[in-house]
Amino acid sequence: MEQIGKVLDLGPKCTQSLFVDFSFAPECLKLLFSKLLGYFIILGAMFFKIPQILAILRNKSVQGLSLSMFVLELVGHMITLSYNLRHGNPFSTYGETFFVILQNVVILLLFFTYRKGQASIIFFLLSAGFASGAYTLLNEGLLPMETLQWLQAATIPIFTASKVPQILSNFSNLNNASNLSFITFFMQFGGSAARVFTTLQEVDDQLILAGFLLGLILNGVLLAQIVIYNFSSKSVKKASSASVSKEGTPKKKTKKVE
Repeated sequence: MEQIGKVLDLGPKCTQSLFVDFSFAPECLKLLFSKLLGYFIILGAMFFKIPQILAILRNKSVQGLSLSMFVLELVGHMITLSYNLRHGNPFSTYGETFFVILQNVVILLLFFTYRKGQASIIFFLLSAGFASGAYTLLNEGLLPMETLQWLQAATIPIFTASKVPQILSNFSNLNNASNLSFITFFMQFGGSAARVFTTLQEVDDQLILAGFLLGLILNGVLLAQIVIYNFSSKSVKKASSASVSKEGTPKKKTKKVE
């Protein structure tokens, strides 16, 4: 039983309380819940953007999706992953960023698959930039911790800049939301909410907390837009089909009375 506490990284005190003495101290129960929630988020993150990827493949189009959203998201998550790794924070509090990075890379590949023009050159430059950026972020000799802390603070405007163009695009034309996956943004919204809780429980870092709070708000706005679009789209379809059926109904001929 003690091995469970070690695997979950509960610390000696809570491992003793929960799996040896069975005293179930309240603070240890909260920590256990936070750890389990964190690993559940990581498990879910493996599939966060799969619905979005499938939606792109199904439509064979990235129309209505903001390229800058995925690029800036990728940059922000790379910084966050490096910051947590170098700070030695528990994996349960940030592990999903690794899987989100991988899925964003797949989405960017699809962007350059379905968009014509100089896509291959742009993708090559982005790939080289991301690879060199990842190496720099993880290297203490190239990037001091003080600088990385400033970069982590910069993820707040980065994540804002990643979502705002998509939000504004959806406001100007609700049809743009048709390629956005409800399941993906629902999972991201739920994950952000859960991360606020786990960060408050396990990580004493206001920068990380602010980032998750911002993600909660922005993902909530995008989720609301998708719901509103789907509702309005279905209403329009019902109205148009009702109108067509009404117009298509043959009128009964009335006999003249002589």
